[in-house]
Amino acid sequence: LENVILIDPAHGEALSGLARLFERKGDHRNLLDILRTQADLAEGAPKVALILRAGEVLERDLDDVEEAITTYEEVFLHDPESSEALEALMRIARLEQYRERAAEILEPRLRELSRFDELAEILELSAAGSVDPFGKKEKLRALAEVHDACRGDLPAAFDAYARAFAEEPEDETIFHELDRLGDETGKFAELADLFENSAQTVGDPDMRARLFKRVSEIAEGALEDLERAARTMARAAEANPDDELILEQLDRL
Repeated sequence: LENVILIDPAHGEALSGLARLFERKGDHRNLLDILRTQADLAEGAPKVALILRAGEVLERDLDDVEEAITTYEEVFLHDPESSEALEALMRIARLEQYRERAAEILEPRLRELSRFDELAEILELSAAGSVDPFGKKEKLRALAEVHDACRGDLPAAFDAYARAFAEEPEDETIFHELDRLGDETGKFAELADLFENSAQTVGDPDMRARLFKRVSEIAEGALEDLERAARTMARAAEANPDDELILEQLDRL
């Protein structure tokens, strides 16, 4: 067979025979070379299948996961919706060592294909693996947006925004999203606790006043806890003693 290949490198039957031989012998490096040669010669679905098989050999037999990622990504050049390549990259993304690179490939493709459950999983994994507070916040924000706008899972969106807000409690956009989702989901107690805890750590006095004021409003209205409403409005006044509206509400309470 090898002599046939030397004479005619594109001899299909000889290539298939060598592939079977190397597979039986466990000669995965030579098997990979044959698979790549076959893929170069093939078109359409057979080409995709051969590239996928090469990726499997790299990932499982040769333990070259980095090259396997590159090979699985190549599949999308020939089949942009390949479920097999997506599943392989999802599997690799669950490994912390290779998560970042696999996620970079998966995120835009999953969005394009409207595969939002898998996109949410990837964003969750990326957020869990992020050591940078800003990067973690942005991944959680993206996760919340997917839950909210794409999956219609408002409680999950609220939870993701809450985790993002814990990373940066001065982010006004997340503050407003949490306020909206707290109202839409009825998570008033969780929202009040989150805002009150955040207010005690936030550096900006204006934001601290806004957070305590909002806790007071939730406590008075949805939670019907007038003692908490008065206490947190007093904290808002401490943070911003020049805010006339806060002072008026404190006097009323």
